[in-house]
Amino acid sequence: MADTFQYSNNPEPSLRGKYVPPLAPTIGTATDVGLGRAYNNGAAYVGFIPNKSGPGTATSYTVTSSPGGFTGTGSSSPILVTGLASGTAYTFTVTATNVYGTSSASSASNSITATTVPQAPTIGTATAGTLSASVTFTAGATGGSAITRYIMTPSSGTAVSGLSSPLVVGNLTAGTGVTFSAVAENANGVSTASGNSNSATPNAASPSFATVSGTTGSPTIDTSSRPGKTIYKWTGSGSITIGTGGFAEVLIVAGGGGGGRSATTGKAGGGGGSQVFYSSSVFLASGSNTVIVGSGGTGSSSFSTSAPFTLAQQGNPSCVGNYIAAGGGGGASGNSGLSLATNALNGGTGGGGGSMNSASGSESSAGGAFLNSPPWYGQNGGGSSAPDGGGGGGGASGAGGFAALGGNIGGVGGTGFLTSITGTSTYFGGGGGGSCASGTSSGGAGGGGVGGTTSTATAGTVNTGGGGGAASTARQGGSGYVVVVIG
Repeated sequence: MADTFQYSNNPEPSLRGKYVPPLAPTIGTATDVGLGRAYNNGAAYVGFIPNKSGPGTATSYTVTSSPGGFTGTGSSSPILVTGLASGTAYTFTVTATNVYGTSSASSASNSITATTVPQAPTIGTATAGTLSASVTFTAGATGGSAITRYIMTPSSGTAVSGLSSPLVVGNLTAGTGVTFSAVAENANGVSTASGNSNSATPNAASPSFATVSGTTGSPTIDTSSRPGKTIYKWTGSGSITIGTGGFAEVLIVAGGGGGGRSATTGKAGGGGGSQVFYSSSVFLASGSNTVIVGSGGTGSSSFSTSAPFTLAQQGNPSCVGNYIAAGGGGGASGNSGLSLATNALNGGTGGGGGSMNSASGSESSAGGAFLNSPPWYGQNGGGSSAPDGGGGGGGASGAGGFAALGGNIGGVGGTGFLTSITGTSTYFGGGGGGSCASGTSSGGAGGGGVGGTTSTATAGTVNTGGGGGAASTARQGGSGYVVVVIG
């Protein structure tokens, strides 16, 4: 019937008696995906508005990149285009198709730069030291997004992280040969691993505690909470200068991820709790060791109806020398007008926030992580099958809660990591609660913010690495914390 009308009663006189293809769509916004994309396999979502003013009805749409001619096809906006080269700028056009032909191309979209995980580093030489080894590497391409750290993993022992070559891996066993491999990390995730280094055999040393000759950043120095030990506690960045290299107990808490923002009510994920690095005995080399206390990620402040999602910001990393903890992932934002459900931001080894996935209720990528030893990933963010509730952000020790089908309450944040390093049992890295249509969803133990509505949601607690709560006005993640214990 529609085809007959189109054929005999076309409002355009020159087209009467003809079957015609559809008119060109109007281009919308192109958005880089980046997250989790393999090196040189970038992707972008491209939005558009169908042109329904003409006689032809489209049955499919094709988006084409420039340069490269990469294409994606679908029946509605937005359409995903894959295969993009890392670090390359692209624009996109869209055409509409029916059984009678294909429209002319739309105008070009905005330009995006395709980002992915980094290229794998090239491993260099491992040189043995006292219960340690210094390992060189050559950085690969960034994947179009700044490198946040390199991770050096020994064949036996605890991995370390840093920003440049070489990396010194401590806590190794004397007399045992060890090989090493490296990966690079950016905001999109972790590269594939390098090859293995040569084998290095660490030297023996008499166990001894590190000595401290100075600090900056005004740490709190506590000599009473744990008799016989000196506790240095940083709530802001600074440094610690080691006089004699030796062993120390260390806690490193990064910034929590920001909470997701919902278009109206519900359907936004809580921020992921920060990664938590804890070891009762790490080797600190003599000299100045930088201390960075990462800030929490900001909550999502906006979203686009021409793209599938908008992400809150990942928390910022914290470190002591080469020992680094990554920030918690930002919670996904939700717009009930979008047909495409999506997972939250995976903050690399810092972990993902809660998921806004009202279609299937699947979980997000890994949540906050407790880093005493590999594996580096922590707990999942919760999913959502609720019409008006978002998943809770993953915590350092517990998964984010799932928002149940038919409910208005978001999932609770995952539980953080419990430690008594300061002399008092304290949780760190709790996930933020998912957004709610009414009421509240609890943040995870460890500073996770409360998810809820605009008036009830809260930020992650300062100096805990807790994820921010999700709401129609999303909340910031909590800042990090660094503790070094000597003795």
